Amino acid sequence: VWDIQTRTIRNTFSGHEQDIYSLDFARDGRTIASGSGDRTVRLWDIEAGSNTLTLTIEDGVTTVAISPDTKYVAAGSLDKSVRVWDIHQGY
Repeated sequence: VWDIQTRTIRNTFSGHEQDIYSLDFARDGRTIASGSGDRTVRLWDIEAGSNTLTLTIEDGVTTVAISPDTKYVAAGSLDKSVRVWDIHQGY
């Protein structure tokens, strides 16, 4: 994550085992969702620099989106399905 004002790297997140195909920033400014070919959706806390939730599905994740209220994350995958989870409940 780059800080545009200072033009420096603020955080680097590691955890996916394959390419990342999609990212989305939550409106809260603290959360990023990432989707990967490793069949996971991961949520990251920008301030803490940590992985806060990992969700696993049956096929590679091609797109992710966080709802405007930061309550849900949705993921599209190679199996042509869309899944939606409650971020706070983890399901």
